[in-house]
Amino acid sequence: MNFLNLHQHTHFSLMDCIVRPEDLCKELAQRKVSHVTVTDHGTLAGCYEIWKNARKNGIIPILGCECYFVDDYESNVSKIPYNYGHVIVMALNKTGWDNLKKIQLIAWEQGYLRK
Repeated sequence: MNFLNLHQHTHFSLMDCIVRPEDLCKELAQRKVSHVTVTDHGTLAGCYEIWKNARKNGIIPILGCECYFVDDYESNVSKIPYNYGHVIVMALNKTGWDNLKKIQLIAWEQGYLRK
């Protein structure tokens, strides 16, 4: 049976995972898994390491992020209390990767938690 975890964190998801991308890719290569994903919480920090180590181990990387969404990011107060929804966003191709970087930049520079 083939299995692909589409919601994979690394040590860049602080307090959520301790797996280093290098160790993850080595283990997946030993198990003959063809793809690896990375969907760290609110950051693309693990994507480069996953990309580098996956390619080194003959694995196809799928880059993504576990993003947070709010009802109105321009407001200082959420319309719905405790609305901390998550959505997994993955890049299908170079255009998707570029768009993912753009939304992460907006989140870090203008996002709700920066106010």
